[in-house]
Amino acid sequence: MWLVYPGVAGASLIGAFIGAYLKRKAENLATHEDLDKLVTQMAAVTETTENIKAAISDDVWDRQRQWEMRRDVVIDLIRAMADMDRLIPDFSAAFSSPSGILTEEAKQHLRNNRIESFKEERRCTSEYLRAHTVADLAIHGKLSRASSSYFQFAGRVLREIPSNPGRYDSKTRLELAKLHNASIIAARKELGVYETDDLPVLDYENLPSGGDASH
Repeated sequence: MWLVYPGVAGASLIGAFIGAYLKRKAENLATHEDLDKLVTQMAAVTETTENIKAAISDDVWDRQRQWEMRRDVVIDLIRAMADMDRLIPDFSAAFSSPSGILTEEAKQHLRNNRIESFKEERRCTSEYLRAHTVADLAIHGKLSRASSSYFQFAGRVLREIPSNPGRYDSKTRLELAKLHNASIIAARKELGVYETDDLPVLDYENLPSGGDASH
């Protein structure tokens, strides 16, 4: 019996060692699996984060591009209005009857001046129609309506000036100035300029009373 106990003890030790070894292997295997799961989860989180960042970036980019487009449309429309503001008095002056007897050279100069005025009127009108069509598509709203009112009135004035040079009088200037102001205020609001009603615009209440085209 005495010789049996060491074998039993050895078997027990070997069994305990194998059990501990297998347990450690199982723990190591579980640890590796957990690490693999963690790495997979971290990769998924990173991918999700990058997707969110990309989506946010695309959204910000889209909004920036949309704002830039609206800004360019507004500026283009106001530029067309500025051209018309400059054209109308020059157009009126070209058709005002000069005093005194004109020489043939002066008459020819007057005819050439009127021809050039008609060309400039067509150019300004064409530029406005293009700018307003784009504004109608991209913006619409108050700016489109305000600028349309301005150019419709300005167009009527231009059509009447050749047969009635006195059409561009103080009353007409006052009406054009009011329509001009309404368009500028609408443009400022469209561009996000706050307190637009307090910003300086054309002071149509104090326009000069003299200098009508008919005088």
